[in-house]
Amino acid sequence: NSPAPPGYKDNSLDGDLGIDKLVFLQTRAYKKDAGTLVASGPYAHIHFWNVFQGGNLMAQFRGSKVKGGMVTSL
Repeated sequence: NSPAPPGYKDNSLDGDLGIDKLVFLQTRAYKKDAGTLVASGPYAHIHFWNVFQGGNLMAQFRGSKVKGGMVTSL
């Protein structure tokens, strides 16, 4: 493994940090102020991203009440 960069702090919790599902919302494809990319994971959270403005996170919420659960369908 390579060494961590100077000042790096690992904030990860136990569990998978992977993305389970990605969906581009075609109805929002040209709306530059909206979340157009939806991602599920890590920790069963749903994330709405704006891909026009540098990849800004627009919203996030829990997709499952089950600890350690996953969201595999959007």
